[in-house]
Amino acid sequence: MLHSTLQTSLHHLPEGYALWATLNAALQAHTNELRIAACGLLKAGKSSLLNALTDQLETEWFATGATRTTVQNQFLTRHNFTFIDTPGLDATAQDDAEAWAGLHQADILLFVHHPGTGELHREEMEFLARLIQQPGARQTLANRLLVVLSHLDSISQDDMARIEARVQAQIHRLTGFQPRCFQVSFTAYKKGKLQAKTALANHSGIPALQTCLGDPSLRAICQSFRKDRIRESRQRLLDAVDQALALRQGQIRQLQRNREQLERNFMDDATRLLTHLHSKMAFYNQFYS
Repeated sequence: MLHSTLQTSLHHLPEGYALWATLNAALQAHTNELRIAACGLLKAGKSSLLNALTDQLETEWFATGATRTTVQNQFLTRHNFTFIDTPGLDATAQDDAEAWAGLHQADILLFVHHPGTGELHREEMEFLARLIQQPGARQTLANRLLVVLSHLDSISQDDMARIEARVQAQIHRLTGFQPRCFQVSFTAYKKGKLQAKTALANHSGIPALQTCLGDPSLRAICQSFRKDRIRESRQRLLDAVDQALALRQGQIRQLQRNREQLERNFMDDATRLLTHLHSKMAFYNQFYS
């Protein structure tokens, strides 16, 4: 629970609680395992992807199904990472808020897209536009954002290549960079691993993604991002405090000007009243004398 003084202070700041929560999360995460969050539209394949990356092949840790299954952020620590499964971005406002709460804690983002639905949808583009505005994001997002095209075996190779090129172009137009892209199949990976078919597992694209996630250079970039996130979150909170102080000081100055004007009006009215009374008294004294 926040200290009562801090809670009162945050109440006077626009988005004060959100700014404090972002900074607090950045500070707490600084020494923890790197966090990998899967994000994307409902039924994009986020949970299946994380089950593959964490070797939850027979007993799924991250629930999957034909209907909406992930309504709260799910966490699992494996291979020196904490994996986060987030709700679909196009389900409900509550799901969106829950997803963003998980994404605020993430170092690496797996943006999962189902190529069977074509290019990126409006909701996905809006998500990316918001993502680039997050504290510390712009400096390192080109390396920390990995695009994952799921359901590799459900679409032809030519169509997959065409959709990947289109998705890359959309992201580049929006953000100014082209993130690394991986084509994966959970079904192929699961079959390859359980049946010891190495070629099939490699064809799934999952091992290539795992190699990328284990790259020391990516870890170094994420550590740099953590520092940037703390610094930028702190600066945003300080800027909000400065703006609130400037607004309050402006209000105080306006109140002082209003008070001074009221005092001047009162003195003018009092002077006119006294002048009028003196004039009347002089008239009466002259009349009755």
